[in-house]
Formats: sequence, C-alpha cells, structure tokens
Amino acid sequence: MNPSMDMSTVDLTDPNIPYTNYYIAFMSAGIGAVVMYRIVWLLARPRPAVYIDKSSRPSRFYKTARSWMTLLKDRLSPACSTVIRKTAYVRNKLLYTPHYKSWSLWAIGDFLILAALIAVLATLLVLNADLLLNSNRAGFMGLTTIPFLFAFAGKNSLVSFLTGISHEKIIKIHRWLGRILLLFATVHMSIWINQWAQFPWFLQSQLATDKVRYGLTTYTALCIINFFSLPPFRKYTYEVFLVTHGMFLVFLIMVGMHTPYAMRFTASGIILYICNLSFGWFVRTHYARARFTALEDRCTQITLTYRSIQHDQRKPGQHIYLCIPKISLIEWHPFTISNIDQDTITCHVRSVGGYTNKLYDLGHGVECVALVAGPYGKPPEMKALDPKVRTIVLMAGGVGASYTVPILEDLVYNSEEVDSDTTSTAKRRVIFIWAIKNEAQRSWFQPAIEACLASSSSHNISLSIEIYISPILETSDTICDTLEQARCAGNLTANNDTPLLPAEKESSQLLDRDPRCKCNPCRCCVDDLVKSCCQSGKAENDVEQSTEQVLEDTGGDISVIACGPTRLLTDVKNTVASCTNLRGAPHIELHCESFEY
Repeated sequence: MNPSMDMSTVDLTDPNIPYTNYYIAFMSAGIGAVVMYRIVWLLARPRPAVYIDKSSRPSRFYKTARSWMTLLKDRLSPACSTVIRKTAYVRNKLLYTPHYKSWSLWAIGDFLILAALIAVLATLLVLNADLLLNSNRAGFMGLTTIPFLFAFAGKNSLVSFLTGISHEKIIKIHRWLGRILLLFATVHMSIWINQWAQFPWFLQSQLATDKVRYGLTTYTALCIINFFSLPPFRKYTYEVFLVTHGMFLVFLIMVGMHTPYAMRFTASGIILYICNLSFGWFVRTHYARARFTALEDRCTQITLTYRSIQHDQRKPGQHIYLCIPKISLIEWHPFTISNIDQDTITCHVRSVGGYTNKLYDLGHGVECVALVAGPYGKPPEMKALDPKVRTIVLMAGGVGASYTVPILEDLVYNSEEVDSDTTSTAKRRVIFIWAIKNEAQRSWFQPAIEACLASSSSHNISLSIEIYISPILETSDTICDTLEQARCAGNLTANNDTPLLPAEKESSQLLDRDPRCKCNPCRCCVDDLVKSCCQSGKAENDVEQSTEQVLEDTGGDISVIACGPTRLLTDVKNTVASCTNLRGAPHIELHCESFEY
C-alpha cells in the first residue's frame, strides 16, 4: 500500500486538489449569485427619503458619487424591477410546503437547494476516482467543507453580510454542511479501515500510529457535535447543545494534526469564527438593565435599557439575543423586539417551558442585569416599500404579534398625514390578522392596536383588524364544566360561548366598539376540537380563508408578512403560492418569520 495515499504529506500535484477547487468554485458561484440578486433588489427598490442637514456642506466627491449613483439607479431601476417581479413569482411557488395534519416538511425550494448541493458534491466525490481503492477524495471534500461551514455559521457571518439574508435563515445551510462533512468523514474513514481489516496485523499497526489516532479523535468529535445538534437537543437541552458545539475546537486541532492538507482550510475557518465572535462581542453586545412584568396567560414583558440604546438604529421586526446571568451564564435566546421606541427595548415572551418558564418565574417587577446581543434580522423595510404595493397583510399567531405589531406601528406613525376628507381609495390598505387562544392574550398588545386604530384615521392608512380566538381545552368534560360555570356567573359574550374573566370584560369591549375591528371567536364544539386533536386549527383555517379572500379581492400589489407557529406559516406560504400568477393577478411579496432557531 502506497503511504503517500493517506494524506500524510503535502503534494500540490495530488489529483484530488482540482476537485476541491471545483467545490470552492461551486459554492462561491452560489453565494455570488445571491449577492448579485441583492444588488438588483437594491437597484429596484424605491429610494427612501434621506434627510440632508443643510447646515453642513458635503464634499464635492460626495456630491459627484451621489449623483452618479442616482443616475445609475434611475437607469437600471425599471429593468431590475422586472427581474424582481419575475423571480418573486418563482420564489413564492418554491415556498410551497408539503404537510400532513400538524406536521410540516421543508419548503419545495429547500428540497431543491439541498438536492442540487448533494448532486454536485456526489459528482465531485466519484468523478474519476475509485473510492474503494483510495478514499482520500472524500477526505479532501470534507476539508473543503470546513471554511463554508463557518461562513454560514454565527449571527455575524460573512455570508449574511454579503447576501443580506438574516442568519436565522441561512443557518439551515450550516446544518446541511455539518451533516455532509460527517458523511464525507465517514466514507473516508470506513473505507480505509475496511481495507486494513483484511490484514489484522496491518490494522493493529495502523491504529497504533498517531496519524490514525488523530483521525479517530477528529471523527469522534464530529459525531458528538452532529448528534447533539439535532432538533430535540437544541429545543429541550440547549445547554448540552451549546457545550458539545464547543468541541469544534477539538475537531479543528485534531484534523490539523491528522493531515497537513487541512491547515489552509482550518485556518480559514478559524479566521471566520474569530471575526464573527469579535464583531458579536465588541460591537453588538451590551450590558443592560432588565425589568420583568408578568402579563396575563403566562406572558412576560421584558423592558431593557442600556447606555448606547439610541444609537442601534433598530428596525421594526428585528430581534435580540438575551442572556440573563441570574438564570444561566451560557444560555442566549432570541426574542423579537415588540416596540418601536428607541429609548427602550421591549420583548413579549410566552411561557411555553424551559427557559421561558424561568423568565416568568422571576416574578413581577423584578430587575436584574442582562446581556443583550443585537439587534439582528432582516425584516421588510416599510419606508422603502414599493408605491405599487397598495395592500399590506400582517398575520400573527399568539405571541408572534410581537413581530407584526411594531411593523403595524411603523406603517401607521410614519405614513403621511392626510385631511379627514381624503377618500379611502387613495389610502394604503393594511389588514392586521391575529390568531390567539383566549381573550387574555388579546391584552398583550391591545394598547398598541388601539393606538394604531386611533392614529390611522389621520394618516394615509386604511386599517382593519381581524382577531380570531380559538381556546384549546383538553377534554369534553372540561369544556362542559367551564361553560356551565361561565353561564352561572354570566360571563359569556353575546355571540359566543367563550368564557371571559371579569377583568377581561372591559378590556374586550374596547376593540369591539370600533367597526374596523372584527373579533371572530370560535365556538367550543367538542367534535371539532377532538377532530383537530385539541389544536388551534380552526383559527388557522380561518386565517387562511381570510388570506385567500384578501388576495383575490384587493387591487394593486400585495405584501404579506407573517409570524407564528409552523403550521400557520405553512398555510400562509401555501395560500400565497396558490394565488401567485404571472398574468391577471397582483404581484405578491411574502415574508415569513418563524420561532425556530
């Protein structure tokens, strides 16, 4: 057996090196295509109004550069807008998500991207190579994956900066590359061991060498990282996921000692990681003071203040990562910023288990020190919205309204003020849809919604609110007992059998008096609740039907923005995909935000 075949020495003429270059070229071309699309999008979007301080005198270079950029944008904007509208049709169709009952798979577009990635890498793996005789091709392909693995990781990744795609959306590619790296390492190791196993004495001698031991340690670390990064561990044992992910340092060191070919790849990964970590800690992380307020239905309102809070230039819909040392020193969790006030940061957190329960259990009015990283996220910018968009649909499920309410406030408060005699046809139509489980949840954002309703009449906004209430009760006996107690106490609404607490009566009547707000409670039908497996499917179905009606009846282009549970987002994506058409239908822009990370 030729010892040069085990990657023990660096040979620049190795026949596997050209295929690693093809791998790099393929990944770079994919990233470059997304960057070019972002440039086209920037040229196509309307130029937002820019405040110019007349007391300062801009330099001649600034004036010249600005005039040239304005001319370039004006010349290319029509063509770029056409490209964006055509690609939006394809993007909406690819967002269709197959599902079965409450289970949702990946979107069609995700399947196609992963299939293309696997097809190209599989071709490069077997092209002009006999893996059964020499599995070094798999080793080289695995090494080439390392820098891209780090490029797609982290909240401040290089790919996120170049493409303008938020880190929580491209992190799925990081996970795919991690699984692909494990697959390459498995092929590389298993074939070599299978060859050595034909001669037991040779197998024992190879396992005794430092090179093979380093390789086995590398593979063990990679298996541990991949196993504990599976969704159940990320969701239920975040600390275990975080600690085991720190073994990437062991992986990088061991793979560098295993083969000298790894040095340039591991060095690239380390540089990307250090840049991501440094920018995150020294630029995006702040010490803050946190105040906790307990709301109804186990919701916690967190109010944060820190010294440089007014210089962050937050956008509605962005989120932060929060660490409460009083709870844990290593846990960082993402929470959506639910206000547009630049003086404070407010987050609404629903208690659903684990870390959120610990936040709620801190108590009402408690203050403590917190670490805040952010803001992060690439939400749609309402100030740069295309004038052709005449209808904006904001959809939320439960605490997902913490994403859509700030966008609603931004739309209302930053729109043009108009006279009272302005016709509604000249106004931009905004439809706010919110699916909740009970009346208590409506109090979370009721003041903000009422303020938007009051202000929209004096702005260039035609606002309507639709709230769907679908309580989830565990058994039919519980439903009957609850209804009977409510009837005896006289706490039933006029048009529904949903019980209301006394403190909720006055709160629920405020929005009910406004004709622009429609509350659609779902009746507590035992059969329907059993058929839907005690899920809030009724509210989600109502939301989907409301979406279809809006998409068919409205004029002008449409922007749909949704945030909530996975099933609700699946219904929204599939509805938009079915209503998207190149001819005879309005252009639809869709932006979905999920709770998963």
